[in-house]
Amino acid sequence: MFGKRRAPFILAAAAISVCTTGTALAEDVGPAFAVIDIQPAEAGITVAGKAFSLLPIEVEAEMLIERKGKSGTVSTRQGRALKLEPGTTENIAQTGVNFGADDTIAVTVLLKQAGVVVAESTATAGR
Repeated sequence: MFGKRRAPFILAAAAISVCTTGTALAEDVGPAFAVIDIQPAEAGITVAGKAFSLLPIEVEAEMLIERKGKSGTVSTRQGRALKLEPGTTENIAQTGVNFGADDTIAVTVLLKQAGVVVAESTATAGR
């Protein structure tokens, strides 16, 4: 369906999805989770940062992406304030990324309260 050229993109997306983790880092905050969602796209991949919590919480959410390849390094940082309610998932940011067979990518999603990280998720893929 995707052809031989698409195989590295799909494998990279699958590898990133498997490598993501959500970790609560502050003791006085309810369980919040930072989520990375990576899907194949026409010219590479689509990367989305999301957040959810089991208790009401307000956070500053941030998604950082760094892609390295033959054409150089590209970095982006997107973020916004979120008011998380139990049972809902909020989007932080979503962006398309050109991604080739010889590229590498690192994605980090952070949730912070008063500058303290309360949840973090990181994914990497590539050669």
